Amino acid sequence: MKILHLTHHSGCLADIEYITTKLGHNITSVYYDKGYNISHDLANSSWQEKKDIYNSYDVVITSDTAPLSRIFLQNMDEFKGFLIVWICNRFDFCDKKNNSVGFPDKDYYSLLRKSLSHPRVKIIPNTEFDCYHTRRKNINVENFIIKPIGKKLDNSINYVIPKSIPEKKELFFIKNYHNDTIFVDLEAKCKKLGIPAYRFKNRHGGTSDIADFKGIIHIPYAWSTWLFFENLQAGIPYFIPSRKFLLRISIIQNILLLGKIFKKNFWFQNYYDSILFNWDRLKIAEWYCAENSDVLVYFDSWNDLVEKINNTDFRAQREKIKAWGEKHTTNTLQQWENVFDGISPLSN
Repeated sequence: MKILHLTHHSGCLADIEYITTKLGHNITSVYYDKGYNISHDLANSSWQEKKDIYNSYDVVITSDTAPLSRIFLQNMDEFKGFLIVWICNRFDFCDKKNNSVGFPDKDYYSLLRKSLSHPRVKIIPNTEFDCYHTRRKNINVENFIIKPIGKKLDNSINYVIPKSIPEKKELFFIKNYHNDTIFVDLEAKCKKLGIPAYRFKNRHGGTSDIADFKGIIHIPYAWSTWLFFENLQAGIPYFIPSRKFLLRISIIQNILLLGKIFKKNFWFQNYYDSILFNWDRLKIAEWYCAENSDVLVYFDSWNDLVEKINNTDFRAQREKIKAWGEKHTTNTLQQWENVFDGISPLSN
């Protein structure tokens, strides 16, 4: 089939290109450059501008942020193809800093609800939390989840981290995110614990740039991230706090900070909608769900982190992760193949 993929995100783009190519489809990938807040008027103008192009494809996939689908959902009477809405970052995500149009609006929510019964529309969340989040807004999406694979057709290495650093194979990589730097200075914490660690203070070159590190020590901040899947596909061991330990350190930190809570506190996507009021819900995050738990190393305290590092067979751990990656790839490709098998190509 002839497929168009519209996205804001390079990880989504790489995943869909990998999937459709492996399944033998013709894919065209396009970055949408008119912003995240897709109002009624912007959706219509985007449709009018390129409707002839859009109608030349059997399937259009929108990914990263679901509002991109509005371009097509508002024009299903004219759009001839099949629309797949792959929700990857909350279905009603908006750019709050540049939101002069009041998105998301009531019409957008109504449009999504109506689309659930349309024969040429399929909405697919990429993590279980997105099922929960859509249902909170009375949009009862099917409980059919397709997660990222985390593989790319282009496996070229983009080295950004200096080659002059000490031997990577003996170092643990620290990410440059809020929870790893501001909430807890993991690099300093590791130094105090005697764990050799390295934090690159700029944006690294991707998974290939960090694959040779001994492992990654990380405090999760999101329900799902593309790097989670990409790093596991590269066989990199992850060490993360257990749910119990994450709860303990986040509560202690928030109490100590009081008035500065919003500057240095533990941060997690949709925190107040979810974790704060139901910590058990963290089980549906990719970091803590049952199907991924065997390939992650959880620590219950800082001393336990030292113990886990000292007692982990890293070669065996990488082999376990590799096996997980092969199974995950096979299963996910089959999910996508089942979706495409249910679509009849256009006759034009």
